[in-house]
Amino acid sequence: MLGISLVLIRGKDDVNSTAMVFTTAVGAGVIAVAVALILLTTGNLELAAIPKIDSPLLVLIATLAFSILLLYPSLLGQIWGAQRIIAPTAALLTMTEILVATASAYVLIGTELNATSMIGAVVILLAVLIDIALQYRHTKETTSK
Repeated sequence: MLGISLVLIRGKDDVNSTAMVFTTAVGAGVIAVAVALILLTTGNLELAAIPKIDSPLLVLIATLAFSILLLYPSLLGQIWGAQRIIAPTAALLTMTEILVATASAYVLIGTELNATSMIGAVVILLAVLIDIALQYRHTKETTSK
């Protein structure tokens, strides 16, 4: 959903970043609920299972705190930045989010880092480095002319 938003706002300075983050979050929520309902109605109960929660209020507070303190500023920064850089760079920078999520999951909850994860991380890092090198080369060529 964020990727679609980033493509749609590319080069549009008049788009309100706050409204875009809100719209993206609501859109992602609607898609998540729709997918869960589809999974439930097609008999995929394991994929759509909701974990048992002892304290729904605590979960709500934690979710709101995470959203307001971490997720919102991150999305706001991504949308603000995407309006100011070229689309391929924005896409590559957004892909690095996968690296951060994978590393965070490994450190925080002990998920497995398998060969597929490592190869994916290397591919993403190489793509970012190649993009940076090509931009540097293009900038150097344009300034020397």
